[in-house]
Amino acid sequence: MNTNKRVFTRLSLGFSILWTFSGLASILLAWGISFGLVLLARSIVGDYVVVNGVRHITEDYLFSWMFFPLIGLLQGGIQALILREVHPRPGMWALVTPAGWIAGFVILRAVSEWFIAKRTFPEPPWFYLLTVFLTLGLCISLAQWLVLRRWAARAGWWVLFSTLGWVILPLFSGESFTSVLELLLIGLLPSVFCLPAFWLMFDRRHGGQAEALP
Repeated sequence: MNTNKRVFTRLSLGFSILWTFSGLASILLAWGISFGLVLLARSIVGDYVVVNGVRHITEDYLFSWMFFPLIGLLQGGIQALILREVHPRPGMWALVTPAGWIAGFVILRAVSEWFIAKRTFPEPPWFYLLTVFLTLGLCISLAQWLVLRRWAARAGWWVLFSTLGWVILPLFSGESFTSVLELLLIGLLPSVFCLPAFWLMFDRRHGGQAEALP
């Protein structure tokens, strides 16, 4: 037997629980760190910042620029540790996950700036939310797929289930995600929906084995 392989026969209860709450932990930690950094920035630059001649409230403008990259960094690191049960060397996960978050954020910022310039927004509001979550879901899942396709057959299941966990989020909100409960759902649902993808990628037909990275 190749000693560079790890046997993956079933999802352990511990793995499932840790994976389910990995996204939630990342979001809560990122929110707390971002809030602290914004307060620090406001104490330095004041209540307002001017960008390209436009005046912005400091916390409103800076928070998202800190929040999204931090979620990606924290989620990538936390999930890489959890993935050691599936794969012996999951370090690339810690790199591609923040890359996916940042790519999604940059695309959404560009689209948002375009809508602001046009002084119009998509109607109805749920369609705008669907666009936001579909963009994030695709960017993150495709970045992670680049790693998973080297570990397992049928890694495309990951893109399907991971993205689905994002696009159903508008079903649980009104016109925007602003409440604490909705923030918790963003952390939980995408992670929960990813669990079936592990079963489909690492099943008995392929010996339950995850190929090690070279």
